[in-house]
Amino acid sequence: MFLRQVDPTKAKPWDLPPVVVEFHDAQLLVLQGERTGRCGFIRTGEPVTMQSTESYLHILRGRGAAFFACALPEPRHPLTRTFDSCGRIDLTSADGGYWQSAELFVCDHPYYTLSDTEGRFRFTDVPVGQYDLVVWHPNWTVARMERNPESGLPWRVIYAPSLERSRPVVVSRGQVTLANFTFPD
Repeated sequence: MFLRQVDPTKAKPWDLPPVVVEFHDAQLLVLQGERTGRCGFIRTGEPVTMQSTESYLHILRGRGAAFFACALPEPRHPLTRTFDSCGRIDLTSADGGYWQSAELFVCDHPYYTLSDTEGRFRFTDVPVGQYDLVVWHPNWTVARMERNPESGLPWRVIYAPSLERSRPVVVSRGQVTLANFTFPD
């Protein structure tokens, strides 16, 4: 979940922990504070740590708001990178781990969060105003699969477009604003 149309000069100070993107146990993980998952939120211009815990070459590929490939040849030798454009970055493996996928949201305000296991979420200290509240979820439906032409094995999975819904919300001083969303089955 996140808010669109927030003036960064009126937002509360950035309070989200730093992000580490890590290849670990044949998975691509995003570590942010106490949470380990497949999604992270980073402030524009702040460093992201990228690393592998595994003893073979990994290549992290980014597409979307940033276009890059980063080789991680040695375990536990982190590299850092900053991202200067707001938007979503699709992270995948460029070394054959076709199932490895994660997301980074690069943003200029801290009003980004994940829902809990019940689908609840909360933003605090939102400036008074009208915003678009956006609910976003990755789509794990395989749109197509690319195969290695020599081995015939899967090489890359391309998923269907993400699911996204938005609605306007008004934040008033001293009030709690409730919003409900549903996604199609």
